[in-house]
Amino acid sequence: MELKWKPPAELPAGHIYRLVIRYRQSGSVVEVPILVDKPGYVVPRSLHGAADQPDRTYEWQVQVIYKTEQGGIIPLSPFSELRVFHWD
Repeated sequence: MELKWKPPAELPAGHIYRLVIRYRQSGSVVEVPILVDKPGYVVPRSLHGAADQPDRTYEWQVQVIYKTEQGGIIPLSPFSELRVFHWD
């Protein structure tokens, strides 16, 4: 499963993306934050089947950020609209 998004027109140097994938597992929400440097991400097979049945629903959002040398995160955009995929 590959997630793709269109990057904003103008991006500052040093930007990266914060991707958040959410799903329900045994009724509880699991949130997986991921930092990537390009506008796309291949979801690892280890998440396949992790979401509850019957429809194995996953939600995701992405945000442009800047990661400081001290490890802090400065948001450069709001999170994108919520997107959904089902992974049977």
